[in-house]
Amino acid sequence: MTTARMGKDFESGKVNLEERKTKVSFIDGTSQRDKDIRSMMQNFITEANDNFFHYDIVGFEAIQFSKYEDGGHYKWHQDYFPEMMKKEYPRSRKLSVSLTLTDYNESGGHLEIFNGDAYSKDDIKQMNSLGTAVVFDSREWHRITPIKNGVRYSLVCWSQGPHFK
Repeated sequence: MTTARMGKDFESGKVNLEERKTKVSFIDGTSQRDKDIRSMMQNFITEANDNFFHYDIVGFEAIQFSKYEDGGHYKWHQDYFPEMMKKEYPRSRKLSVSLTLTDYNESGGHLEIFNGDAYSKDDIKQMNSLGTAVVFDSREWHRITPIKNGVRYSLVCWSQGPHFK
């Protein structure tokens, strides 16, 4: 695992521990286990898209495995980068999915998605329980709150499609 970077691609991005402090690796998809994980993550997005979003999705990015340890966090951000994507890439991120691999921790490390309202403690606990997959529009602002003790593991995947109009 390597320290997560920020920017248009992982290799050339910059480390900014004020904004994002986590370690990540990517699932390459060559083993049967990796193929099964990829299929599961893609199915989460496909099902949510078919039932709720109805976006034009044509592909998926590599799956990211993330580890947040004490002090780990990711400040408010979007997974969608409109200006950069339109200039340099033929497709944009459409939907994101985050699968929680650890149980809810009272001391932080929570996925929160900004919706204009405050979440109840029960909402946050439900979104961050072991085995919960949350699919959301990649344009939504979201964060991982600082973790005070313990560890948070998750899998993240992004779908792509033609640029939003």
